[in-house]
Amino acid sequence: MLAYFARLNGLPHLEDKAIQARDLDEGDPLNGEEKKELDAALQSLADGVLRRSLKEIRGIALYARIIIMHPMRVLRTVLSHRPLRMVFSLGKLMFAAIAALVLALLSTELWYLGVGINIWRLLLIAAAALLAATVYIVMRQRLYVRRVSRSLSEQAAFFNLTSLLTVFSVLLALFAIVFAITILVTSGVYPRYIVEDWVMRSQVDFGDYVRVSLLISSMAMVVGALGAGLEENEHFRQVMYTEKNR
Repeated sequence: MLAYFARLNGLPHLEDKAIQARDLDEGDPLNGEEKKELDAALQSLADGVLRRSLKEIRGIALYARIIIMHPMRVLRTVLSHRPLRMVFSLGKLMFAAIAALVLALLSTELWYLGVGINIWRLLLIAAAALLAATVYIVMRQRLYVRRVSRSLSEQAAFFNLTSLLTVFSVLLALFAIVFAITILVTSGVYPRYIVEDWVMRSQVDFGDYVRVSLLISSMAMVVGALGAGLEENEHFRQVMYTEKNR
């Protein structure tokens, strides 16, 4: 068994023969030199896995250190990008979100689904959608510095962190805007007797409008993020980094 495991790790051993199931327990034993080579290969493999794990831990610790040691610097950098202005400067983001909002308001299925979901579950859905949309835009627009050396520098980690938080702030602002529009439209335009007929309930209150608005806003935010992913990378970076100094 040890002999064939050595072969799998690339160690030379006699002639190359096909391995049969019955041969697993009948292989020639390894000599002393081959055992040393096998031990070295296994040690190298274990060391590589351990080093990668330590690098990941150090990377997470570096981000945590930046947040703990320089919270105001991180906040100032994120605010300098003007997330609210970015919402209206990214045309595809806003257009996709508003288009999804209009279509969702006309969907009786979404109304029926919205009033039937618990408010806390809707908040959890909104949070998950916000995080997923943030990661998607950061990866799609390549708003991060890849590690080119063995360790991630503090400057690169700061850039990655502030880029992530900026996109998060943009989507959070978009969600707030869409939610405000949705709650105004649903409560002001759709009479309760129509909604009661749609969702087949005897009574609808303001809490139902809030639940529907949360669901619609979450969907619109995700669609808006897909639209932001279609923005030209140069335009997105110009809006995010260049125009903040104007």
